[in-house]
Amino acid sequence: MCGISGFFLSNNYSTHKESLKILRNMTNVLRHRGPDASGYWSSERDNIYLGHRRLSIIDLSKSANQPMNSRNDRYIIIFNGEIYNFKKLKSHLDEIKFISWSSTSDTEVLLELIAQYGIDKSLKMINGMFAFSLFDKSNKTTYLCRDRLGEKPLYYKKINDQLFFSSELKSLEILSKENLISIKGLNFYLKYGFVPSPYSIYKNINKLEPGKYIKINNNKELKLTSIQYYSFINNKSFNNFHNSYSIDYNAAQLNKKIDDVVESELISDVPIGVLLSGGIDSSIIASSAVKV
Repeated sequence: MCGISGFFLSNNYSTHKESLKILRNMTNVLRHRGPDASGYWSSERDNIYLGHRRLSIIDLSKSANQPMNSRNDRYIIIFNGEIYNFKKLKSHLDEIKFISWSSTSDTEVLLELIAQYGIDKSLKMINGMFAFSLFDKSNKTTYLCRDRLGEKPLYYKKINDQLFFSSELKSLEILSKENLISIKGLNFYLKYGFVPSPYSIYKNINKLEPGKYIKINNNKELKLTSIQYYSFINNKSFNNFHNSYSIDYNAAQLNKKIDDVVESELISDVPIGVLLSGGIDSSIIASSAVKV
């Protein structure tokens, strides 16, 4: 688990020195998400500020610290999550072009994948849980992206022509003393026990929806474009389901699928474990992890 935070200013919201102080305050609030390292990147000319708190899981070296620059120096990323198929994607990239890798991290693979294919195609190629912000220095465009099922959180807050974002509400709470409770968000919480996307418990803070990304053009006026790159309902793979197979066959296929998924998520350079709640889900995961 890592923490990301940052903001885009479409006009002179504050001086560069003041903006850096705001960025550090927002990022330091997330220290519990990433106690191993912190990093910052900013462009006074483009009014973009990015902060990262790192929990080292894959590649424990400083080479995997963030914010991270692409080799062509076009993109810079702050990333929270894990790309499960990053080794396969890395092999694919090695086949089509020479890359002198600086680390063994999945973040670098994601960054170079985007440098090769762009944001839209890359999001369709990766398998994982993630929330990240990407800045395209060439097109002066910022992206906020969230994984298909919304495992990793990403909140954003618009103040006039400024956009602030973070992994947690805490970073956005410190921007203003007046954080009004959202009646709609409160009703959702009382009804379901949680607040669904795109709402939050606060009136002026939104949560990026799963399977979507926001494109922010760095113009004089803040323009947000929400793009859905994945839909669980419209996923064609579910149309391949057949109920003509036996229960034993379906059970065997399900077990294999679970084992494959668990194995792909056990990649780590630090010891890992399973938190057992006593429920059937965590017990199945633990049983599968022992096998693989």
